[in-house]
Amino acid sequence: MISADGTLASCWETAGKPDWEVGTVTGGYRPETKTGERWVSCEDLYRFDENARTLAGFRDSVDAALLDYLDETERL
Repeated sequence: MISADGTLASCWETAGKPDWEVGTVTGGYRPETKTGERWVSCEDLYRFDENARTLAGFRDSVDAALLDYLDETERL
């Protein structure tokens, strides 16, 4: 993830947060010894309490609603 100021972050959730930078566009990545704990995927920051079936059902209903909306507005 690249922030507007050119700093690099490992995911969109950490972009722009102080002390989460992993480098800059011009300077490249910082050494792993300084950034090792800053490398996370965005999913690492979420801990879902729901079971997989409940979460899949929720995501399916959101996807269906979005697809219906796009179809109704002729954007699909």
